[in-house]
Amino acid sequence: LAHDVDFILKALQVNSALYLQLTPPLQSQLDVARQAIVAEDSTPEVHARALQHCPNLKTERQVVLSLCKRGDKDLLMELLQLSSSEPFVDDIDIMEAAVTRDSNLFSLASPRLQLSPQLIVVSITPVSAWNTLKLVPASIMRQHPEIPTRAVKLSLKRNLRHLQAQIPDDIWATQK
Repeated sequence: LAHDVDFILKALQVNSALYLQLTPPLQSQLDVARQAIVAEDSTPEVHARALQHCPNLKTERQVVLSLCKRGDKDLLMELLQLSSSEPFVDDIDIMEAAVTRDSNLFSLASPRLQLSPQLIVVSITPVSAWNTLKLVPASIMRQHPEIPTRAVKLSLKRNLRHLQAQIPDDIWATQK
């Protein structure tokens, strides 16, 4: 049973932590490491071990998406800065998952996605509103007034004075 890969793959679907108990030769199998990472209950510890054994998994979309959803934030930041991650920073699903986990990752999104209202709205949190709006052109805020509206509603009170400098006057006047 310990070497029945099909059984191991099924077991990892329901309990990814089992990966940590496998022998190094089994942990080094690409399919086994991939399943451990993409399992719905995967953890940063499982991710780290699997990527240690199979670093090439960092180039697979499904793996990167799982890391965005459940991975260590520092690993995610490092991963999205790699040149091999260029396709991922232009992938709306991946960047939305990443930014949902850590709004600071918005700055790593491709220039195209930094103009995406969908991603901009996700990136606005009480702490990040001011920094996010620094990257959003006034024309986008005018086309999508929900962006500055969300920023004003969610922003920490102490940041509102900074936020005002990022929102065009005509839009700010309607927010009061």
